[in-house]
Amino acid sequence: MLMKWTCFVLGLGAGAVFPVLAELPEPRAVERGPHHTLWQNVEEIIQATGQVDCRTSQYRPAVFTAKDDDTVGEKISGSSGNPVNHYAANALYIDFISSSVAAKLSNLRISFATNGVYFHGGVGHALSHAQIVKCQTSLKIDSAGSYSLRNGLICDTTNAFRFVGSETSATAENVTVDKPITLKSGAGDLTLNNSLIVQGGTTTGFAGTSNFVTSSSSVFKSVGSGYHYLAANTYRNAGTTNIDATLLSALRNRTTYPPIIVDDQVPLSLALHITNAVNVSGFFSWGVHGYPGDGNMGYATNRSIIFSGDSAWHVMTTVESYNGRRYQFDQSSFLHWFSSGAFGGTNYSNTPVGAATHPDEPFIDGVCVPEIYFGLWQLGKADGACGWQSSYRQPTVLILGDPLVTK
Repeated sequence: MLMKWTCFVLGLGAGAVFPVLAELPEPRAVERGPHHTLWQNVEEIIQATGQVDCRTSQYRPAVFTAKDDDTVGEKISGSSGNPVNHYAANALYIDFISSSVAAKLSNLRISFATNGVYFHGGVGHALSHAQIVKCQTSLKIDSAGSYSLRNGLICDTTNAFRFVGSETSATAENVTVDKPITLKSGAGDLTLNNSLIVQGGTTTGFAGTSNFVTSSSSVFKSVGSGYHYLAANTYRNAGTTNIDATLLSALRNRTTYPPIIVDDQVPLSLALHITNAVNVSGFFSWGVHGYPGDGNMGYATNRSIIFSGDSAWHVMTTVESYNGRRYQFDQSSFLHWFSSGAFGGTNYSNTPVGAATHPDEPFIDGVCVPEIYFGLWQLGKADGACGWQSSYRQPTVLILGDPLVTK
């Protein structure tokens, strides 16, 4: 079946907007991007009557949104900049009845659709790391189908979970549902685990464990374009670890803590002075140049900074001359970083697993490039490769730790 629609696909790399024509019964790829699909008054953006090949990743999601939504991508001609109501009937329509193939979807953001994801029959569908916001119905299933939602955000919806038929079912783990008018509609079975329902209308009709329902308006904190960081520890680390093993592993690479905003008007010595950090996966600072009292060589060992939570597996680098030497009279040394009591820990609990250093003066233009170092580390590259690639501007480099260790 050949489908045409009035929608646009925006590829940020090319910076171009172009109409799309797709033959969908063949295996369909949802590309990583960032990849944005913008629509106006269409039936389905993707109607999958064959296999869906979802090639997204944590930092390369696919975004499906309205033509008038200027918050992502390039503003297109005719956009009002003010999305109203619902633009597409179905953002994703997974037709198992035709394909007999369960969909495996991940790293998606869908907004302003009548139905975010519509599973037409089938068992074993899985949707992971998804945000479905401002849709009339977030997730819909019929024809005795079932699906799993793992690590999801549903916000500003009329029906969070809609079931057509009593033999339908859904299992959701580590899901936040904010301001649903109805959490569950229809006669199917809904099981929630480790989930948080906030300011909902009708919030009954589900089974499961370690769930929290609250009417509080102060659960979340907004920073930048992120609106659902947890504002306090009330619901943090409060669930069960008896969940899908792949999800449990993936959650270790994510956080509910808001980012720290550094005011560029604050003096340098104070602006970069972090005294406490939780769940550290990478640490970068000006070292002795960034802590109160220039020359505080022992900042790593004298509790000037304390790590807590899950901080036992991080990498680090600093902007300090000669931080790759065993001793330098006016600066810190990697021996401090790797000591048993570093960063407020005991028995090496908070020491890094790797570090990038320079035994000679690199000057400011030759220090390790933190964007490359921590970016490669987050992507799962070996520490040796991360340190070497990020230190290409240095004539001498010392990479510490097991060079093959990964995040």
